[in-house]
Amino acid sequence: MPLEKRRGRESANRTGVERVLSPARTIDVALSMIFFMILLLCGVFLVLVSKLRRQQAQHMKAKRRRLLCLVPATLETLQVKGVADAILYRDLDGYFDHVYTVHFPALRDRVVQLSLRHTILEFSQYHFSSLRAFPMMNLIASEARYLFSLLRLVKTEEISVIRAQDPYIQGANAFFLSKITGIPFLISVHSNYDLTRRSTGGLAYRFLRSHRIEKAIEKFVFLRADFVIAISDDNRDFAIRNGASPNKAATVRLPTFPIHYDETRAPRNLKSELGLKERKVVLYVGRLSAEKYPDDVVKCARHVADRRDDVVFLFVGDGPMRDDLQRLTNSIGLAEHVQILGFEPQERVRDLMYTADVIVSPLMGRALIEAALSGTPTVAYDVEWHRELIRDHDTGLLVPYRDYAAMAKAILWMLDHPSEAKMLGRHARATAFHQFHPTTLLKQEIACFECVLSGGRIEEAPVPAVNSSRS
Repeated sequence: MPLEKRRGRESANRTGVERVLSPARTIDVALSMIFFMILLLCGVFLVLVSKLRRQQAQHMKAKRRRLLCLVPATLETLQVKGVADAILYRDLDGYFDHVYTVHFPALRDRVVQLSLRHTILEFSQYHFSSLRAFPMMNLIASEARYLFSLLRLVKTEEISVIRAQDPYIQGANAFFLSKITGIPFLISVHSNYDLTRRSTGGLAYRFLRSHRIEKAIEKFVFLRADFVIAISDDNRDFAIRNGASPNKAATVRLPTFPIHYDETRAPRNLKSELGLKERKVVLYVGRLSAEKYPDDVVKCARHVADRRDDVVFLFVGDGPMRDDLQRLTNSIGLAEHVQILGFEPQERVRDLMYTADVIVSPLMGRALIEAALSGTPTVAYDVEWHRELIRDHDTGLLVPYRDYAAMAKAILWMLDHPSEAKMLGRHARATAFHQFHPTTLLKQEIACFECVLSGGRIEEAPVPAVNSSRS
């Protein structure tokens, strides 16, 4: 066969085969392209999902808030006083994902998981047994160990903000941690320490040995604090006088325990149970220590007993002055008019406040709020923050500071004028419900922490309308 004819025939055959294969090849190419596009889309999707997850993780990390509280107390002490549950308030209804409350100085090292959101760590004041013969050196070494432990905690647990419960040792520790880590710190002010120093001559920390040293630490810490939260206007003024910036200090009043706001459970009158059914009851609630002036209440009781023999003074609380108060009571012939009950659980405190005919407040903190919420008329010294809640002849009676004779006179007036006294008690209850409502205080405290974390200015939280009537 000629070469040209053979080539023509092969070309014709190839063209025929290509015609047969062409649709299959087209489909194959199309499927390959579709598969490639699917792979490409899956890759893009996975990249986008991965990026989104990273963003979400970063957002969650940025949003996660953890609080470190430095508190000069121990869990046992708080439990004996019946106030350990107050620790649970520190997460501010879930605003903080976790709260680490650190107690120093304590008797021993330990960790207590109080709840899913709350961990308590306690550090021994004298940790090193080899230094028992040198207590001050042991204390300094234990303080150094405590600080390094806190530094490790701040870094590993990604603490957002540090809160110190006083402007002295705890405040200095908070400043030290803040300076190293760059984490902001704030100071809580729960007392007018200047008043305590003037009235008792005592120190916040006895081992500081000197008012001058204590005052120097106080001013150093206040000047450098990122924020100050005081529980009263008086305490805020104290902080500002001693170095705190007015633009970085706010009053956030202290809420008390939920039982005192609960209107679904009526309080009980305990006079029959206490064997005081025919007696008038004057109640003191607070720590039995010099800065609270419980001895003034005993001296006041002497004046009242001189006028009326049907009055009994009940003391709820404990402290270093208990034995001294008992001796004073016996020495001035008041054994039948004074009873020291010691610490009582909050539910019973509420019942005792309801039972009392008059509550007396030489210097109270949270207990004054509870007294007002009970609706029982209150006589208070005109000292520290008292006039922020007790307005004379409106929500109670104010008498001059340390004038226990005037306090006795006011108590006798209330006992002699029960209708007018009850009106004062009702006004106090309405004021306390409005001024110390937990929802209001929660918003205000969160606003303070937002200010600290953002570096902005504090804004006043709105005060909601609260039904504070009591039948």
